[in-house]
Amino acid sequence: MLPIRLNKGLIAKIALSLALVLFITAVCTVKISTDKSLPYTIWISKRIQHTYKKGEYVLIRYNNIKLIKQIKCLPGDELYTINDCFYCNAEMLGCAKLFDRKGNFTTPFYYNG
Repeated sequence: MLPIRLNKGLIAKIALSLALVLFITAVCTVKISTDKSLPYTIWISKRIQHTYKKGEYVLIRYNNIKLIKQIKCLPGDELYTINDCFYCNAEMLGCAKLFDRKGNFTTPFYYNG
């Protein structure tokens, strides 16, 4: 068997990449979205032990866009849609717009559960 000569620069890059992957998986949660609205988007979020409450606001960053959303429904609550309107435990949260700012039809999101 012939000896294999390894490039020190390549070994350093592999070690750095492995360390970065281990750090991200230890400190963050990595998820891949298969939803039609954000197909195959990778989400990396910090693992924060925080219990969210109704009425709190959260900041979501996506493609250099910052969205501020208010929490209206929590795990264990019943979220469902009727005629493009969303309800949480029989309280109406709001209705989805059928057209975007440019007048293009948007695909409605329906959820019951």
